[in-house]
Amino acid sequence: MGGTQKRDILEMQERGVPLIPVSLDVNLGGQTAVRLLDGTNARKLADFKDTDWVNFYRRDDFCAVAYYYLDTPEGQAPPLAPVDKRTEAIE
Repeated sequence: MGGTQKRDILEMQERGVPLIPVSLDVNLGGQTAVRLLDGTNARKLADFKDTDWVNFYRRDDFCAVAYYYLDTPEGQAPPLAPVDKRTEAIE
């Protein structure tokens, strides 16, 4: 997730940055959070002030974890390849 003001989101979208606005933090008649993706809100990003805070999905925001279990305390796994070899396909 990322977050910045609406004017910055619009600028990034114009430059082709792949992001998806998810919600806004605003003060709108006592409402402080506006969800954009849940289908219950008919308002669009353009309806809000340039200074309103927008939370968004980022393409480069990812994480992963992997677990494996050894059959013995010594294990039979081969040694790990060097980091540059293991990460060469990551953009």
